[in-house]
Amino acid sequence: MREVYDPGDIIYYITRNKKIHLAEVHKYLENEDAYDLKDQVDLRYTTIHADDCDESEKALKNKMKRDKAVSLENKVNRRNR
Repeated sequence: MREVYDPGDIIYYITRNKKIHLAEVHKYLENEDAYDLKDQVDLRYTTIHADDCDESEKALKNKMKRDKAVSLENKVNRRNR
């Protein structure tokens, strides 16, 4: 079970550009399993899926490495068909 962060908590998240930003949780959207966040770098509000959020920057870096490895493996498999 994933931890649900409360409004006001500070967490890290992965942006669309595959960068890690720091943000403050504004609200948890239960139906979509997502967070409304206030980005502390760009000072904007954004909505991010809970899978792309964590309180540890290191955990997100590891997730990005795993996702990249899986993506690369899929590309290789498609070429070998």
